[in-house]
Amino acid sequence: MICKHCGAEADPGEALCPACGKAVEAEGSDSSISDGGFEATPKAKSKLPVILISLALVAAMVGGLFLGGILPPKGSDAPAITEPVGTVATTPGTSLPVIQGAEKGGDEIAVQMDTYLLDNAYLGYFYWEEANSLISYYGDQGYFDPTAPFSGQEYPYEEFATWHDMLVANAVDMWAATAVLFDAAVAEGHVMNAQYQEYVDNLVGQLDSQALAAGAQSATEYLVARYGAFAEPEGYAEYINMSCMVSSFVSAKYDALTAAHSGDEVPMTATINIRHILFTTGTDDDVAVKAEADRVYALFLENPTEEQFADLAMEHTADGNGAQGGLYEGVYPGQMVAEFNDWCFDPSRVVGDNGIVQTSYGYHLMYFSGVGEPIADTTAVDAAVSAEYSEWIGGYIDALDYTINTENVYPW
Repeated sequence: MICKHCGAEADPGEALCPACGKAVEAEGSDSSISDGGFEATPKAKSKLPVILISLALVAAMVGGLFLGGILPPKGSDAPAITEPVGTVATTPGTSLPVIQGAEKGGDEIAVQMDTYLLDNAYLGYFYWEEANSLISYYGDQGYFDPTAPFSGQEYPYEEFATWHDMLVANAVDMWAATAVLFDAAVAEGHVMNAQYQEYVDNLVGQLDSQALAAGAQSATEYLVARYGAFAEPEGYAEYINMSCMVSSFVSAKYDALTAAHSGDEVPMTATINIRHILFTTGTDDDVAVKAEADRVYALFLENPTEEQFADLAMEHTADGNGAQGGLYEGVYPGQMVAEFNDWCFDPSRVVGDNGIVQTSYGYHLMYFSGVGEPIADTTAVDAAVSAEYSEWIGGYIDALDYTINTENVYPW
């Protein structure tokens, strides 16, 4: 399945995303809002993610899209934004809405932070990174209409009146942090590393070819479709360069903190090897799915060998590791969802143990294949690095204070 936090793939049964480390929720879980339940509707982001800008850019390099949403909104402190003016149009080759004929200008100052000023033209890049990411992950789930202005669509939580309000708040927070961190990088003489510089050069240098591939008549038309009415190549290049400079800067700091802990003692932890056959359910009491799981389990019990289990996994599992006979190697405690984890790490477990486990993913036929190779448990070291990094970056962004000029903000 796809992690809702960073977009990386996570194998069914995993409790944590392998890329960002956040909790992965099961597909098909209850999307209603309830105490302790999964809130499927996208919400504003929590304060100060650990990796911040670097993680977003790494995802972008892999996926070809520079994802926004690396910094949180200010919640209810964000003022309401004015209603939209103008009509919706789309550029050939894209599915993103563009507002035309609005009264707000690209050079109007939307945000002021001390001596920093943000106009609508530059705000558009941050805003549409947020919006494009939102559309990519949630656009087909019915929470909003991706073809209509966000400013006319009610936001389902109390923090904001509209989706537009939420996007503006996120975008401005991202801009504010980027601005102060960029200045810090320059002041410290930081030089963008080769990987980020190559990314910038390729992205900007291939803008014309990307535009043609998308069906646009020019780079400007392509950028307008992606980043709003005021986007143009020069501003886009400045935005990408500034964002990547900050990403390089904070990545270097995180790497330095990690290196400083390289001599820390790291304990080893045991792992296990497990085979499973997944039968996914839309609800936890799906009778038909349970019956199918029981049927396949009965076939296994006719010849309860690991080879037989692997053959059945190849034929029946809904997981992505069917070709490997349902095998996961080197599974460590806490890697999988609770029910799966508890079965695997039962102290009495021996090779050949088998059974059926129900999780939020569905029903798992289980086969204990054996003990795996021990791995280094870096939990304590990772926590120390993350805490030091959070303190460092918090020194730049925790005290950010800005004013959104609501009457000037362009109503995308």
